[in-house]
Amino acid sequence: MSAARNFILRCRDAALRLHRDERGGMMDYLLVLAAVGIPLIVLSGAMMKILTNYYAMLAFHVGWPFL
Repeated sequence: MSAARNFILRCRDAALRLHRDERGGMMDYLLVLAAVGIPLIVLSGAMMKILTNYYAMLAFHVGWPFL
C-alpha cells in the first residue's frame, strides 16, 4: 500500500472517530474547522497580494509608453 493511501485511510479513520465520540460536542468540530479555515484565510490573503502585485506589474508594462 502506498504512503498516500495510508495517510488518507488514517485521516478517514480519525474523522470517523471524531464523529463517533459525542463527549467532545461541538468543540472538536470547531477545532477541525479552525485547523482548516485559518490556513485558508492566510493563504487567500497571500494569493491576493501576489495577484495584486502581478496586476500592477502588467498595468505598468502596458501603460508605461503613455506616461
